Parts: sequence; C-alpha cells; structure tokens
Amino acid sequence: MKKIISTMLAVMVLSIIVTLAPANPQTGISAFAAPTLKIGDYMLMGKYYDMPILWRCVDIDENGPLLLSDRIISLKPFDAKGTHVYNDGTLQAESLTKNNRSKLGSNLWDTSNIRAWLNSNAVEGGVVWPDGCRPDAVNVFEGKNGYSNEEGFLSERNFTEGEVSIIKSVVQKQLLNELDQAKLKTSGSEPLRNAENVAAVFQNYEQAYAHNLEDRMFLLDIKQLNKLYQNAGILGTDYFKSKPTQLAVDKSEYKTQNPNYPINKNSFWYYWLRSPGAYASSGSTVRTVSFDGKIHDFYFASYSSIGVRPAFYLDTINSTVISGTGTDETDPYVVGNSGVEPSVPPTLASTNSPIVAAPASPGTQDSNNRTMWTIIGISAFVLILIALGILIFILFTKGKRKPGTGSSPLNSSAVWNDASQSQNQQPRATKTSISTCANCGESMIPDSKFCTKCGFNNTKLD
Repeated sequence: MKKIISTMLAVMVLSIIVTLAPANPQTGISAFAAPTLKIGDYMLMGKYYDMPILWRCVDIDENGPLLLSDRIISLKPFDAKGTHVYNDGTLQAESLTKNNRSKLGSNLWDTSNIRAWLNSNAVEGGVVWPDGCRPDAVNVFEGKNGYSNEEGFLSERNFTEGEVSIIKSVVQKQLLNELDQAKLKTSGSEPLRNAENVAAVFQNYEQAYAHNLEDRMFLLDIKQLNKLYQNAGILGTDYFKSKPTQLAVDKSEYKTQNPNYPINKNSFWYYWLRSPGAYASSGSTVRTVSFDGKIHDFYFASYSSIGVRPAFYLDTINSTVISGTGTDETDPYVVGNSGVEPSVPPTLASTNSPIVAAPASPGTQDSNNRTMWTIIGISAFVLILIALGILIFILFTKGKRKPGTGSSPLNSSAVWNDASQSQNQQPRATKTSISTCANCGESMIPDSKFCTKCGFNNTKLD
C-alpha cells in the first residue's frame, strides 16, 4: 500500500510540474525548450522600423549558431567623413591619394559608425560615435541616409531585454587595411588579396593582417561569407546575395533612377561586409557583396546606397522557443530568454509579404496570456490535490475494513474485537467453552474465544 501511495504521489507531482510549465497556447511547446538550430532554420527576433526581423541560421562554428538577417534591413553608410582617430585618441593613418578617410570615411571596423550603431542600445541621438565623426547628412555621400539621430539598433524599441541577453558577445578575427596593420595587427603578414568570386575570397585569409575584436551584433566578414557559399546546398545557391525588405526601400532616401539596376524587394542589392579594402592606396574602401554576387572592394565607406545585413551568434543555452518550427520563413522559431516572460510571438503573413506583427496589442495580450495560464495552472493544481485526497482516503479506509464473507483469516495476525464483530454480524455472539478450534483443529484453552495457533475467533453463535 505504501508503494502504491508513493507511486501515485510521484505521478501527481510530475503532473503538477508539467501542467504548470509555461507553454505556448498555439503550439504547446514548453517555454523551457531550448532551440536546436540547424543550418537553414529561420528565426524571428527583434524588430526594425517597428517590424519583426527574420533571421536565418547560416552556419554553426566554434561560437555557436550564426544568425544572419534574411534580407537587407536598411541602407546606411558604413562610416562618415571627418578627422578619424583610433580608440586611443591618436590620428588614424591616412592615404596619400585622393581616396582618403577625411573625405570619404574610414574602412576601419573598430571605429566605424555602423559598428557603433549596431551594438548600441542608446535612445534617439544618444549613440556614441567612437572617433567623433557623426553620420550626419553633411558627412555622408550625397547627404542621404544619415543616422546620427537614430536610436541604437539594440535599443528597447527594437529588442527586449530578454532578446538582447541571448545575443552572444563574441571575440572574432578582424581584418585590417595596410594603413592600420603597423599599429593594430596581432596576426598576419600580408594584406588580404582581392577576389571578386565568392569561392576565392578566402584565399589568404589566415595570413592576412588582423587583430581581435568583441561584438554582439556585426556584419559578415569574408570568411563567414564564404561559409554561406559552402552551405549553398542548404541555404540556396544565391543566398549569399540579398534583397532588401520593402521597408528598407521605402525608408531609404537613396532612390536609383537606373531601370537596369532597380532597388526593390524583389531584386538583389548591394550590402556591406565588415572586411576592409586591403591596400594603403585607400583607407576608405570597404568590401561589399554586389547584386550580381561579385565581391567588390572599391565602394567608399560614406556611400549611402549600400545595404546593411546584420549578423549575430545566438546563446542557445539561455534561449527558449516560444513558437514555430523554424523549417521555413512562414513558420520561423520565435525565441526569447528562458528566464524572461516571453512577449506575444510575431507572425509572418506570407513568403513574399512584409514581416508583420500579431494584431493584438503586445502589452494587453501579454497580460491576458499570463492571467489565463495562471488560472489554468491553479485550477489544475487544486483538482490534482482533490484527486490525491480522495485516493488516500480510499486506500486508508480499505486498509481498516474487515474482510467480507469468504475472506480467509488464516494468515492474518489481526484479531477482530467483540464490539466490531457484534456490529457487523447477526445473531449476537455468546461466550461458550470450546475444546478445539473450528478452523485448524488445535486444542483450545477452556473458556478462550481465540485460537492460540491461528487466532481464529471460536465464539459460538446463537
């Protein structure tokens, strides 16, 4: 009986844990389930221009799953023109040609405007520009797509605290231009050679001038881009190229007038890498991926017509799946921090539609969801306790009840008292001297009712 009760208790406790574990009402996925990302999986997290951002796992390396925005999310200059300094305050090396940093921006990732913006959580106008060269309209090419007064990409308008906490901060190799290698390099002996073909861009990467930098959000470098190409069998042949979102097109002040090179959500467009042009002849050129898939190193950092395609590494240990299967862009994983109350999962309208949020108000829906699941959890807990009480009562009373007719007391050491027997048996028992036990035949002590051998009650009945 004790084993039965113990087993039932264990089952009840397990039921309570499962019942009270937060789960998404649409998918039933427990909020404690960590995402198991595979190359090619889709994920929805954060937003930009107030619309959710669709990401895709494009590689898995020593830092974990590498997530890349599925599309170009904005058109922005890499850096602004001005007097550039290193992080220690000394002047940056300058080209001796007309393609210099003071006029066209710097290709040094360390102090670039785009890096500062991607990793900032500041409010509007609060982003700190490391070398003091603000990306104002007056400091960028043609005065278009300046972003000095915009909030940081990781601001609370775009990402929740829980979402930011599962974006890993990682140390990565960062290539250097010839101008900066004397001051900054920690590895390498030569500049990275130019190559337009994505299959060849990795050529002398291991020998190229570089140092290490730590980032949460970043742009792809040459090596990571080459990984997209290697994973083309999963991602698609053209996935290393990119198309802009409709909002990126709509919000851009740059509008191409050339019908042969349209900028729209259905056409491939240029986007920045974080790898600089290699040679000292220009400290301003940054490598880009062209609409035709070629890798160029001749676009200047202050150009306002190039797209931004952010990337980051996901902390899968502290992540939780809120909804989705991740298998395609119409049903992406929606993730959050496992220790933070998840927000309402955004949704995608269709493969070719802009990313749209769920119609309900996030704050109201969050509150309603929490209330509903709290009520369900408490109700389930109470019902389980009631069931447990009934079970224990049944088992307890069964253990105290006298065996019915046909029950054999031969192996029982229990002795039934007169009062109990008189209430449950008719006619009344009378005390009579019995010489032998009616049950086992053993000799009885005179005037004794109970057999000393088997314990049988030999009281004669009227």
